[in-house]
Amino acid sequence: MDVGEGARAFIEQLLSSYDTEKRLQEQELAPNFSVEDFVIEAGPTYFEGAAKQVEEGIESIAAQLAQRNAAPYSSTKMQ
Repeated sequence: MDVGEGARAFIEQLLSSYDTEKRLQEQELAPNFSVEDFVIEAGPTYFEGAAKQVEEGIESIAAQLAQRNAAPYSSTKMQ
């Protein structure tokens, strides 16, 4: 697998999972936390391709997340 393709797959799944986690937190179904930053490493040979793929992955997943069903996951709240 190409480094850029791996980075894109990673960022898409990370953002999808984080969106789910934040929705669970909003509905008081999970404890609060936030990711403040993270790093995707790619050496000089792979940097340009990885950066392009990550940007495209962010755009792609953002469009998908905007279309997610906004219905609550549960009517039960965490205690």
